[in-house]
Amino acid sequence: MTVAQMQQVSEAFTRGLHPDAQVILGARHSDGLDGRMRVIAVVSGL
Repeated sequence: MTVAQMQQVSEAFTRGLHPDAQVILGARHSDGLDGRMRVIAVVSGL
């Protein structure tokens, strides 16, 4: 995943949230995931 792709994911994820919501996004790639990627989001202040 490129930085631009991660930005697209983050924008899609946060589009419907309150402007004051605090969001932390992370992505992880591992050979054990068989070509898949795990994306983790932590959201507070909703």
